[in-house]
Amino acid sequence: MGSVTQPAQGSPASAAPQSRVIGPKRDPSPCCAHHPHVAPTNCCPRCGSLLCDACVTVRDVRGVVIEVCACGGVCEPLSAAEAGVAQEPFARHLAAAFSYPFAGQGRYLLAGGTAAVAVAQTLLTMGMSVGPIFGCTALLLSVILLGYVADYLMDVVVSTTRGGAEPPDWPDFFDPIGSLQGLGRLLVPAAVCFGPAYAAGRLFGSASIACWLLVLGGLLCFPMSLALSALLWSLLAGLSPRRVFRSIARLPRDYFAACGLFTVLLALLPCVLVGTGAVPWVGGLLGASAAFYLLIVSMRVIGLIGLVHARDLDLS
Repeated sequence: MGSVTQPAQGSPASAAPQSRVIGPKRDPSPCCAHHPHVAPTNCCPRCGSLLCDACVTVRDVRGVVIEVCACGGVCEPLSAAEAGVAQEPFARHLAAAFSYPFAGQGRYLLAGGTAAVAVAQTLLTMGMSVGPIFGCTALLLSVILLGYVADYLMDVVVSTTRGGAEPPDWPDFFDPIGSLQGLGRLLVPAAVCFGPAYAAGRLFGSASIACWLLVLGGLLCFPMSLALSALLWSLLAGLSPRRVFRSIARLPRDYFAACGLFTVLLALLPCVLVGTGAVPWVGGLLGASAAFYLLIVSMRVIGLIGLVHARDLDLS
């Protein structure tokens, strides 16, 4: 066997190993395949690489501008939202949903929502206990306020599907028609998804197997219905059974995780309201605050379905 050549003394190979310097923790966000410190703007469907603008070639094909990868694949534009979530596990997004209401100006928005829900509850109570004239006025105002809150909650879904990392601003307060439309955007899918269960409960009793099966079916379809309505900006799009079930079938694991968390959050609502109601003086305010927080997290969870899995859903 040949002799092994030893590196000369003083050469780089014989130098004492340098102590490892640990720098700051690297940002886990995805980066360009060739430039580790640059955010990607394109994705190549052929090789699957995430690329920045410097790594693609711009070509004009019969008046259509395309961006081509080095492998020859035609790149697709990658939005900022997709770039930030492309490699993040879905469970991590769900866990982060609980801190979402406090991001940015979220604390102030949470306080405003708490006040709106508390006032709406007070007006509902007044509407049922005072005379017909003042009672009808109080009920109308409470419906407008609840519509305003519902409009905001739907904005949370829409903002999340478009990559928003912070809660959106409040909608226009002096637009009662828009508030009622927001209430419809939330209540119509709820009526379609849970209406059959209500009818079965009236016909066969709330403890019947048919009623509970339809309740489970409503809980399964309702989050996807809202997610599709937000992505396609169409109420009718989210009411299509074909589109809803095909979308669920394309991402069963992540969707069932989101649907389960959504169900748990909804189940906590009455528990929170009953529990805080026993607290003297501030019980109503605490209940309104906790309920509004749970609703924002619930809507965030629904929006994450559209944010992370927009390409997997049936948007045809």
